[in-house]
Amino acid sequence: MTFDRARAPTRRSARSGTPPGPTAVLLAHTQLRQLILAERLKPGECLRQEELAGRLRISRTPIREALRLLAEEGLIEIEPHRGARVTPLSLEELEEIYAARLGLEGLVAGYAAAKISGDVLETLRHALPRLAALAASGDVDLYLREDRVFVEACYAVSERPRLCRQIAALRERAERYLRLVFTAGDGLQWLDYSYQLFQACAAHDQDAAEQAAQGALRWTLARARRIFEGRPEVQAVPPGAGERARRRGASNAS
Repeated sequence: MTFDRARAPTRRSARSGTPPGPTAVLLAHTQLRQLILAERLKPGECLRQEELAGRLRISRTPIREALRLLAEEGLIEIEPHRGARVTPLSLEELEEIYAARLGLEGLVAGYAAAKISGDVLETLRHALPRLAALAASGDVDLYLREDRVFVEACYAVSERPRLCRQIAALRERAERYLRLVFTAGDGLQWLDYSYQLFQACAAHDQDAAEQAAQGALRWTLARARRIFEGRPEVQAVPPGAGERARRRGASNAS
């Protein structure tokens, strides 16, 4: 009887539909989020719980909860009687994300330029040739990852952790658009702004750092607008920016 009483609550919990543990939901949410941001799950793609559960080798219950969390983040849409799908890319969302990033990143870049140390500058300087090589190779996954590390290392010295967390969250939301811009154009032109940010920080020039950070964002936004308009061939950077990045990358690598 003691054994049966000990087991009884477990059976009742199973019948009552106890919510999945936080670890299972977190795992499902993290994996699905990565698949969406990396476009392994494409914009507009329908999401079926059975297929996702099989793909991730996890039960449907945490999948369902993870989809709810992703809907709250705006990465998926859930429609009654129709199911879930990955939120399509939209110019409206991009403009909203970048309006917030322009203000936050300009501010933080200026703070970083004022406070940056020689050690951090040396770390950033050594990262630039690798960024140049990745941009030239067209490896979008590695380039975006290394670019994020570069920018976060720079911004961290601003001593504005709350702003940095907001920027990181916005950057994650923007990653699908960053991937679109990178694959449709010359990544070395994008890279030119990383050099500008480094040079501004090395000179402790707050205004130039703000302009470099915001310049990169404005270029990306302008480029994305042209892609949405069906004119990806239109350039939105000064002529020769990509060539300057090539020369700098070659110089730093030597």
